[in-house]
Amino acid sequence: MTHNRFNKNIFAYIPAALMWLVIWQIASTLTGLDIVLPGPVKVFFCMAGMLGQKNTYIITMHSLIRIFAGYTAAFVTAVLAGLAAGYVRAVRIMSAPLISAMQALPVTAFIILVLMIAGAKNVSAVIAFIVVFPVVYHGMVQGIDNMDKNLAQMADVFNIHGMRRFRYISLMQCMPYIRTAVKSSAGMCWKAGAAAEVIGITRNSIGEQMYLAKLYLETDVLLSWGIIIIIASVVFEKLLLLISDAAAKSCCRYGMSCRSHASADNCGGHNSRPGAADIELNDVSAGYGLENVINGISVKIPPGGHLCIMGESGIGKTTLLKVIAGLLECHKGSVTVPQKVSVVFQENRLCPWLSAYDNVRLAVPDMPADVVRSHLEKLLGESGCDRRADELSGGMKRRCEIVRAMLADSDAVVMDEPFAGLDEDNRSIAVKYILDNIGSRQLIVSTHDLKDAVRLQADVFFIDKNGNG
Repeated sequence: MTHNRFNKNIFAYIPAALMWLVIWQIASTLTGLDIVLPGPVKVFFCMAGMLGQKNTYIITMHSLIRIFAGYTAAFVTAVLAGLAAGYVRAVRIMSAPLISAMQALPVTAFIILVLMIAGAKNVSAVIAFIVVFPVVYHGMVQGIDNMDKNLAQMADVFNIHGMRRFRYISLMQCMPYIRTAVKSSAGMCWKAGAAAEVIGITRNSIGEQMYLAKLYLETDVLLSWGIIIIIASVVFEKLLLLISDAAAKSCCRYGMSCRSHASADNCGGHNSRPGAADIELNDVSAGYGLENVINGISVKIPPGGHLCIMGESGIGKTTLLKVIAGLLECHKGSVTVPQKVSVVFQENRLCPWLSAYDNVRLAVPDMPADVVRSHLEKLLGESGCDRRADELSGGMKRRCEIVRAMLADSDAVVMDEPFAGLDEDNRSIAVKYILDNIGSRQLIVSTHDLKDAVRLQADVFFIDKNGNG
């Protein structure tokens, strides 16, 4: 299908290309002077002759090496600088004047400055660096600024830190911005690099050949080198995008080594950390900003206890669950909660670029792969495990998050409307799965259906219209 789409795109551009060739030929005929504007036929034969000469490829390769060196140095440096600026405000402020100067000053000014300081040999590499750096830097900073805070909170809850968090969550959110920066900067660096070679008359370069063609009034040769630059720029861009896409695809596969053999019923976080203390809230009031959503809530859940929180929509069920999960501080009262709480959030908190299986593995890296898969298959079936999260239905996403919360190493499990979007059969299967795997941990669930409390063998805690329990 991708191949067919590619062919359609190629065929769509052919009429446009033919139109501009006709316009070119008409303009050449009107001027009547090949020395001013040779026609496309003459340029074609000139270029064909150049492509038959070994020297053309040597010169092109020399320019490519210099420009690629500048591009690579700029890309790596800009990614690192963008990471630092994205997370450290002082770095962003300190680098702002330099980035602004690199963007605002004409490329010609930089070319002259480099020629004065370092000479013509590597001027194209330096100019490529100067042109590419701000584009990639801003792409990286923009990616960090637009990261999903909900995914960051999910990562905190499931203790996803270090390189796992960077590779599978942070970097993947930056990849679209990096890809856009690559696409924008690839052509720019070739244009600027060639201009630097023309002005600096760099030996054995495309720029030098263009300068000589201008000097000897060989306009057909000049245009042929221009076409070679266009082709090289397009190929360069496509190769960089392929590398970028391959890197993104690699990050989409969770590859941490793991133990491979264990019993699905006797391994994993679901039995490793039983609740050892009461969850207790005394006269708790909490909310957002200065406004309380819940007021004077007091509740106690013993080890192994199950509690269903009920009430109208918007009454404060999610707020209470956030307090229990340690995600929201109370304005008033005292809270005693476990150190580790796994959560099924109210909204989807799966990484859309990872499969259902990889989303769970990311939260339980030390659990055997076959155990994770066997648990997922109980709720998603064999075919659902390897589907990307953004391809799952709403109900399948909920079931995937239930498995993740149940397998995570925790003292208690908090679930915010975990059965939303599930039909009756899948709801019954999910309830059975929860009861089979909760062990001695406390289970706290918000729901609108009293039947859920019965099925989960849970006590019921109602929140009234005033946010009181």
